[in-house]
Amino acid sequence: LDSLGGNDTLEQAKYFENNVGFDIVILTKVDADVKGGIVLSLAYELNKPVAYLGIGQSYEDLTPFDPNWFIQRLFS
Repeated sequence: LDSLGGNDTLEQAKYFENNVGFDIVILTKVDADVKGGIVLSLAYELNKPVAYLGIGQSYEDLTPFDPNWFIQRLFS
């Protein structure tokens, strides 16, 4: 999912969950928003774990979600 999509991303995720289902969340473009975009809303609303964050342009830039890194970034 695109972390910069706001409520549209949340609605897409809900639609996908209702019609197909999924187990984890992978968010892209997290590096483009200081606060991480929709990460917290997705985790709360869907009760799904965030597994990876995209912080660049390539597959190598997918990094496992680290709650400590995210909290530090959120409050810095």
